[in-house]
Amino acid sequence: MKLKSTCFLFNLIIFLTSISFAQDDFETWPLSFDTTDSGINVSQETTIVDEGSSSAKVVVNTGSQGSTDWRKNITLSSGVTYTISFRIYHTEGNMRARIYAGGYRNYSLYATTGEWQTIIYDFLPSSTGTYDIGLRFYDVSGFDGSEIVYVDDFQIRSNITYSSNTTISSNATYNDVTVNNGVTLTIDKTGSLNAYGNLSNNGTLNINSDSDEFGSLIVQGTSSGNITYKRFVSDEGTDEWDLIGSPVVGQTISNFVSANSSLATSGSDYAIGVFSNDGSTDTASAMYSMLSSADLSGSLSSGAGYSMATDETDSPGTTLDFTGTVNTSSNVTVAIDDQTGTLTNFGKWNLIANPYPSFINANSPTSGTDFMTINVSNLHSSYAYIYGYDGDGTWTLYNNSSSATYIAPGQAFFVASDDSGGNTVTFSEAMQTVSGTE
Repeated sequence: MKLKSTCFLFNLIIFLTSISFAQDDFETWPLSFDTTDSGINVSQETTIVDEGSSSAKVVVNTGSQGSTDWRKNITLSSGVTYTISFRIYHTEGNMRARIYAGGYRNYSLYATTGEWQTIIYDFLPSSTGTYDIGLRFYDVSGFDGSEIVYVDDFQIRSNITYSSNTTISSNATYNDVTVNNGVTLTIDKTGSLNAYGNLSNNGTLNINSDSDEFGSLIVQGTSSGNITYKRFVSDEGTDEWDLIGSPVVGQTISNFVSANSSLATSGSDYAIGVFSNDGSTDTASAMYSMLSSADLSGSLSSGAGYSMATDETDSPGTTLDFTGTVNTSSNVTVAIDDQTGTLTNFGKWNLIANPYPSFINANSPTSGTDFMTINVSNLHSSYAYIYGYDGDGTWTLYNNSSSATYIAPGQAFFVASDDSGGNTVTFSEAMQTVSGTE
């Protein structure tokens, strides 16, 4: 096996000089609600959106509360507690929403306008059967006969325990998730799992990917047990190296090397390139240090980016196993700095990576907390972009003026700094999303 040089870096210089499920994310229209009373009108909204590309615009045209119900018929099981939630956006503050689940439950905060809020209720069905689940809209003092309320991300979720081997190929949403001993849970490249509570993995949890599809896992509570993210990495052809970071925490470099026979090598060197902007030579070949068999101490750093390649016999690439714990830190900070005093061409560049086994929102058009908005003030004033390598010797720039962009699990990218004293960028749990493309 031959380890080819990272000549793609020259292009950088040239370019830079229990059943639980989402009940309705309001992405597919027409909607599947069974009851829409005459006092409300529901239509698709694409501007005021909490997540995804659309929400529901509900125009309430009456103060007669018996004419404002909006419900779906859903089969639920006895003995299971279901968490029912909606995202609500009030415009004028003279109308409030209330969950219906076996009765009327919990109001939205009607005076909170111009921002999204969550209305939530835990419902324990008295018997197995079909239940009406939804919303009713109530006028309050000041209602003028018509008001708009936006609704997004209607979910019903419960706890789940996997007691037999299971593959998730679409979107799954639960509270607490348990994988029993001896059981393998696989999140396929088209699948996602969002645990609003805790993940207890006592078995095996694998996440798959290929060159343009990536399974996704979000854990909003605590997580125990290791997972393995099988992350696609391109082969070592000219310009085809990938920029990759670890989507898990705690894997040692030596374990990573021993677990991945498809990792390209040349003699005692492995295709794991550590980027440094403070070396003594300002040339492309000097920017990456390939790890040798003598350099395998320590762990893959969370939030750090590396150049990686699989063996050319695996063309166009294959997956490498990243095994460790799920990063559930509220924030992951990564140091960046500007060393142009030493390296004119490369000193300002820093290679960082998405540290989560899920997509993250890259910019503000994603309608979520995003990387660019949080970090733009700490980036170089003239190079305030995400620099994504396209795998063919070219680069694409992304900022808040770009269309909605998502960063794949373990995807690395370059950012520039103009602070010679050092600064940081932050990845946060709030940036995580289960949808996106590389």
